[in-house]
Order: sequence, then C-alpha cells, then structure tokens
Amino acid sequence: FERAGLDGAPGTVATLRRLRSHEVGWHVEDLADPLEGDRATLEFPFFSLCKRPGNSVRRYELAGVRIEIIPSARGAPTIYDADVLYYCTGQLTEAANRGRSLCKTLHVRTYDLLKSTQRGLGGGPMQRLIQALDRLTGARIKTNIRTDGLQAVESFGLVDGYRLLDRTCVHDPRLSITLSDWLFRVVQAREVLTLHPAYFGLTSGLERRLYLILRKHLGNQPAWSIRLENLHRKSGSESSLRRFR
Repeated sequence: FERAGLDGAPGTVATLRRLRSHEVGWHVEDLADPLEGDRATLEFPFFSLCKRPGNSVRRYELAGVRIEIIPSARGAPTIYDADVLYYCTGQLTEAANRGRSLCKTLHVRTYDLLKSTQRGLGGGPMQRLIQALDRLTGARIKTNIRTDGLQAVESFGLVDGYRLLDRTCVHDPRLSITLSDWLFRVVQAREVLTLHPAYFGLTSGLERRLYLILRKHLGNQPAWSIRLENLHRKSGSESSLRRFR
C-alpha cells in the first residue's frame, strides 16, 4: 500500500486497484478483526477531515442528497472518530455472516478496538477514544439519505450512548457502545463495504476521505472518474478548489 498514490487521481485509482487485488476472496469470518464501512459515510462527507474537531455547522447538498452536521460542545466528529463506527459495523457484519442475532449495543474490549484501528495503546489512546465517542454521541446529523429502502428526513446521533463496563481493569476496560437506529438499520440491510486494514495507517484526513470515496464508487470497475468539482464537494475538504487540485 502506497500512501503517495493518493496524491492525484491517476495514482488514487492505481492504489485502490492494488488494494482490491488483495481483497479478492476475503470473507469477513476469515478475518480476526473485520472492519466495515457503511456506504453512506463512505460516499458522503459526514466527518471533518481535521484532527482537531471543529465547532461550525457543516452542510452538504448534491443530487438531491442533503446532510447537516451540528456539532456538540465537544466539537464535530472527525474522520478519525469514524474508526470506532467502522470497527462496530465490522463486528456486527461478522456476526450476521455467522448467523447470529444482532443487537445495536455492542460490548467490546478496548484493546481489540484500539489495536484493530491502529490507534495505539495506553492511557493517551484510551482518552482519545472516549473523546471520539463523546463527539459521535453528542453531534446531530440531519439527512434525507435513503437507507434500507427508507426515504425520510431524519435527525440522529451516530452513537446513542456508551459506558465503561469495567473501570477496575485500567489497561483493557470493556466498553458498551450503542449505535443509532439509523446506523444499525444500515448494517442490517448489509449496506457496508470491507475496508483494507492499511486505511487505518493513513495519517492525512484527505487521504482517508479519498480512499473511502473510491472504495464506495469503484466497485468492479477498472477505473472511475468524477468531475473535480464534485470530488471536492464529496471530500468535505474546507480548502479552496484551487488548493484542492
């Protein structure tokens, strides 16, 4: 996996093609730590690309799709916060593939979550994980994106709530994370895509966002094209189009 390949459109397609060659034949149940992204957040800019959470309301509209992200006092969710969601949706998808019943509340080991998403281990990463959950819980999303065949304007937080289940285990406390009805419905409808583990090693928010967009749109095509103006809007980048080029 070459991060440099994400700097321009030709390199991006070539990089994704290399990643896809490794994905052939993957089955979620064969993976120790499956990581799945829901199609909606892969395609549309739900998350800030900055590591430092912003406090401004962001709006996106294209081809009839509307999204409004209203941050909480802790700030807006970032693309790095989304790692928590992708870990949870991966766990649910694996459970579904194994024929298990699904519940929108997951009990997870923080060690497994942090290791799978390459967030590091220890007190610092644990604190940042809790901060990410605070933003995912507190921010409100308002959108008309169709999920599981349902077309409606909905307002929700991506995570309904969380709690630490074992505070006595300092190094590996257990977390209970409850996903929103909206996100749980997406997983139940199998509107998810497997993410390459190397994605979580990307340090640039824009690199991550470009990968997610292409992961959603490339499909089985050898290449995919989009107007630069539309890619700029889909990315959620706050830089000017001229700088984005």
